[in-house]
Amino acid sequence: MRILIAQFQQETNSFSPVLCGIEMFKQTCYIEGDAILAEFADTATELNGFIRALTEAGADIVPSIAAHSVSSGPVTQDVFERITERVAQDLESFGPVDGMLFCFHGAMLLEPNLDATGIFLERIRSLVGDQVVIGGTLDLHANVTPLMVETADILVGYHTFPHVDLFETGYRTAQLLLRTLRGEIVPTSALVKIPMILNGENGQTTKGPMKEIIDKVWEAETHHDVLAVSVFSMQPWLDIADPGCAVLAVTNCSPELASEVGHNLAQEFWAVRERMAVSLTPLAEAVDQAIAAERGPVIFADSADGTGSGSPGDSTAILHELVQRDVDISAYITVVDPETVAQAIEAGVGSSAEFAIGGKIDPRFHQPVLTRAVVKLISDGRFIFKGPQFTGREHQMGRTVVLQIRKIQVVVMEKSAFNWDPSLYRSVGLEPMDARIVVVKSPAAFRVNYEEMASAIYWVDTPGASSAKFLQMPFTQLPKPLFPFQRDFIPDIEVTARSINRMKKVQAGGVEHG
Repeated sequence: MRILIAQFQQETNSFSPVLCGIEMFKQTCYIEGDAILAEFADTATELNGFIRALTEAGADIVPSIAAHSVSSGPVTQDVFERITERVAQDLESFGPVDGMLFCFHGAMLLEPNLDATGIFLERIRSLVGDQVVIGGTLDLHANVTPLMVETADILVGYHTFPHVDLFETGYRTAQLLLRTLRGEIVPTSALVKIPMILNGENGQTTKGPMKEIIDKVWEAETHHDVLAVSVFSMQPWLDIADPGCAVLAVTNCSPELASEVGHNLAQEFWAVRERMAVSLTPLAEAVDQAIAAERGPVIFADSADGTGSGSPGDSTAILHELVQRDVDISAYITVVDPETVAQAIEAGVGSSAEFAIGGKIDPRFHQPVLTRAVVKLISDGRFIFKGPQFTGREHQMGRTVVLQIRKIQVVVMEKSAFNWDPSLYRSVGLEPMDARIVVVKSPAAFRVNYEEMASAIYWVDTPGASSAKFLQMPFTQLPKPLFPFQRDFIPDIEVTARSINRMKKVQAGGVEHG
């Protein structure tokens, strides 16, 4: 069997002012051809899950492209065409293939607000026809669309948030594709959309309402003919006409069972919606609590500027509060500000200068903080994820400096980066256990790394492109009714899309190749 593998993964935030161009992919991951196999070996990623399962099966792997960007605004047309064309060229050069495996996010928009994942799958399906099996992985925060379900054969989402089952999801999806090609199963799917968007701060799957839903997912998957069930709490900052949480059930040659499982779980998901709300702590109150704390680190989750949620990372709200109050406790903060980085590098380590830090990328929410600081360190901004998310993958902040303002250490970087792993701070010589306040730019992904070490955690009330205050965000395209914008309604929870096995040459009991 010959299987093409690829990654085209980005999470869009409609309110981010930063479009996702090719440089954003190259910053995070842009690898072509055979280099993918070596680069992803021994990493906790979906691609390594693909590679492991296919290698064990003795399949001929065609590695095409691995493109992954930090979250931001929509993907530009030129990038979409470039990556799509690379896959098309590999199909022409190395085809025909029996199957294809893709690593997606599922909340990627093509500028300005088109379903990039669905359009990509539709384009690829038109190239390979119905006989090629297409499988893909999705983030738990995907906005799953009918087009995705109707053009792919197998879509499987993570079961965890924070996301610690990337490898397992990739491996599992590859196994389902292999079983399909062997004729052991005939996948059929049902998608059920739910008219609600939810806060991510209480969306972890280790406890609370989402754990209850995931427990029901595991229970549903014990059924003999249920191949995979995924629930999606969706990236909520998508200003589009077809948003919503979802359930996607994949069964063995049983569309009726897929519909039943999807509908039942969707009803359960709808029932927990009110319990997903988050209580934000006023910033001044959180600082008071940190000052009074006997020890650190006290985690300030600046989720409104969550770089993993698509915000640009240039928030100055917490920095402004600490500088203005002249607090006498240690604090670690990150800010994206290439101008300040360049100024600090020119000044050199040990220099003291006046800086205007942050607030330059998204002035709707933030203004620069004018202050004197000492340049403590200059770095290339590279670090390795060492926690259970993206384990072993290198991440790049661009050129990075550490500025010290009294006891405040500000990590200023050229490029937006995921700030949920202590490896970010440790890469520039800052140990989170030594600080009273540690700022993370994340609603919940940080929990798996910081929860055990934290003396307290506060979701601080700050402005930003990924604010939990949905009713205050400038949505214009959302349908009605949609929770939480409308609350007093009975939802129409019905099957939105079905995928009936389309493969003309794949039948239960054997596979014909030609």
